Amino acid sequence: MVRPVVFLMLASACIQACASSAPTGPDAVRDHATTEPPAASALVSTDTNASTSPNAGTSSSTSSSSGAVLSADRAPEAVPDVRRDLSLPLGWDTVAPVAFEEALARWNPEGAVGRLDGDTLALLGRALDGDTPRALRAVLLLAHSAAPEARDPLLARLERHIRPAGDDFPAVDVAAAAALARRPGLAREEAEPARAAKLDELARGRRPHPLLVVRVECAAASVALGGRGASAFLLAILREGTSAFDPRPSWVRGGTALDDLAFAQWRAAEALARAAGVVNTYRPELSAVERARIAGELERALAARTATRGS
Repeated sequence: MVRPVVFLMLASACIQACASSAPTGPDAVRDHATTEPPAASALVSTDTNASTSPNAGTSSSTSSSSGAVLSADRAPEAVPDVRRDLSLPLGWDTVAPVAFEEALARWNPEGAVGRLDGDTLALLGRALDGDTPRALRAVLLLAHSAAPEARDPLLARLERHIRPAGDDFPAVDVAAAAALARRPGLAREEAEPARAAKLDELARGRRPHPLLVVRVECAAASVALGGRGASAFLLAILREGTSAFDPRPSWVRGGTALDDLAFAQWRAAEALARAAGVVNTYRPELSAVERARIAGELERALAARTATRGS
């Protein structure tokens, strides 16, 4: 079981490694299981959407600056793919946790949009089966590659609806969903509706992921990619346990451990505050009255931000 100190540390390690260029290895929690968990405000977010492809906008800018018009019988010249090829670190799935941390930090240190060849992508895709340290390492490598082609195996992993043994925290799926919030090769404000819709379906569709913490992370990623439908689901998570609770939630009330619910509420608040462009002041440990008030403020801020963008 991963409760409760190790729970928060493992979650932090997964998300930090997906979101930061200075990652924490997937097994780092093993050596620190007796330490106190970090405060929620100290845990990192997944706001790593600023990665921009070196090729972004090349064709349009060249065409507009030269004034050239392609003839109907002449195909446009292909823009060369200048992404850096990424080969897997030696022994990535067998080295000690600390060695993997160091290798991951050196692998793509600037978070540039890389390229994974077919064999590498297939190997990492196969490694995603199960709920093992090897699967988590595969997620972290796919995330840190920032390669657009890495998104499909991560989404496929989530769509398999894998449930960890016992009551263990679903670290692999949480990390996979967090990684999908990134926008390899896209500007920060550019929506990605197709992927956002698939993540929304995993969060609150007819056949959602079976675990609430994963559903919340999928919803957060959907909102980060420009999807707004999942916002209502995240707001309902924030209001759970308050007088403004949803009388008919889409999850089984009481079927989620309190630690998991607290983590889900923190992640939901982070995602909504980021989407609304405000500072997150929501904390799961606050009183029910305060949590309901802050959830209402986030809802209004998000509506105002959406209205401003639509005008």
